Amino acid sequence: MSGKEAIVWVDENDPVFQKHLAGASVSWVLIKEILHEELLDALKAAQIQFLPDPCSPASALHRLMMDLYAERSCIVRPAPNPKGTKKPAYAVLPRQDLNERMAFVEKWIAGLDTVSLPQGGTDTIVVFSADAPPDAREDVEAAFPDYLQKLGSEELSVWLVSLVKGLLGGVPVVGGSGSYFVAPEGLVVWRRLKKALEPFGIRCYEIPAMKSSSALEAIVDSVRIYVEKAAKDLEADLIKYRAMKAQQGQPGTKSIQQRVLDERMRKITDQLDLVEKYESLLDTSLGSLRADLGELQIGFGKLAMLEMAQ
Repeated sequence: MSGKEAIVWVDENDPVFQKHLAGASVSWVLIKEILHEELLDALKAAQIQFLPDPCSPASALHRLMMDLYAERSCIVRPAPNPKGTKKPAYAVLPRQDLNERMAFVEKWIAGLDTVSLPQGGTDTIVVFSADAPPDAREDVEAAFPDYLQKLGSEELSVWLVSLVKGLLGGVPVVGGSGSYFVAPEGLVVWRRLKKALEPFGIRCYEIPAMKSSSALEAIVDSVRIYVEKAAKDLEADLIKYRAMKAQQGQPGTKSIQQRVLDERMRKITDQLDLVEKYESLLDTSLGSLRADLGELQIGFGKLAMLEMAQ
């Protein structure tokens, strides 16, 4: 039997296939950049509700500076803002012969500043150090508005990861860098997303996982590792906030904002919902994870009650 004949092609919509489907491992390959408005139009047409935010000025400037100046003989790195503010700024450092040694030496800096508009409101502009060449100023100022209109691969990656985790309830696949396991109900949205992104050159992949002991082990471990990390971060927050609560009233101490506690409680609820979903999907028990999250829920609940009583 040839390799071609050994392949069994299955219709993903076949009821028998769906019955034994545990979910799928999803991943993607991005492009360098994409117009934000065009992406929004395509996602809305595909009825995708989880939309990416516009590119931030800081991300736009960083991507611009890297594209224009980062190469083997020149590097770009964060630097103090020319205006003396804490707003992002980046220095261009060409490679030079410094005392008979090759080194990257800072030449000039471009950073962000906020200005007031005559008609009201504010705008973000690019400012430069005094030693910035005129041609470099022109290039950066001319390109900056265009970069603001686009999302780079880093922004696209952040959005896709948030979408897969938040909207689709995906968890990182253990041992699979950049892959996420998504349950069957999430795959419906994933396939709509795939069709919406393909015209832009973004490749989305889906590798089905059938219900089996080996798949169950991998999925359960992926869920456990993901939830345990979230619980560990929440536990560290709880310890920190308990210490803050114990020191309240002393000079220099800060109070705990209710919105912070509410956000932590929401995260715990999200993790409990995730555990419950995979318990149902895999017909298994994740009781230890549920118990750990329950203790954290009680701990943050007590802190919230103490804050409200003040």
